[in-house]
Amino acid sequence: IKTRVKRGHRELAFQEVARLMELAPDDALALEVSAHTYAAFGFKGDASNIWRRLAKIHEQQGRIAERDRAILMVLKMNPDDPEALALGARSLYDAGRKKEAEALKKRLMEVERASDRGLYFFSLGRVFGQPNRDGSVLRGDRF
Repeated sequence: IKTRVKRGHRELAFQEVARLMELAPDDALALEVSAHTYAAFGFKGDASNIWRRLAKIHEQQGRIAERDRAILMVLKMNPDDPEALALGARSLYDAGRKKEAEALKKRLMEVERASDRGLYFFSLGRVFGQPNRDGSVLRGDRF
């Protein structure tokens, strides 16, 4: 796949990524290769979705450093991604890096305020497991 990307053979690279994902849909390396392939051809939204999926898999398997790396990849592609900001803030908070967590939390608030969609799913209360206005809570085991 890497050779296909280097040579600019987009269709062949995507065909191989599709086969790879069919054979190993939850494999961390397969997901990472897929994300890099999509990003290399400018499909940042698709790449971000795969990085998010990879972060969730790492979270489920207790690989926190790898989860955080995947979150950072999403933020690298889209610094205003609300889900990645929320996950990053929670991750930093859990690691005791409160100042950095507060910075991401502040950015998340700015993104939500600027959004005309009203992203309540990513509200700050849910990031830190505190009740939202409607009483619901997003726990650390779901994102």
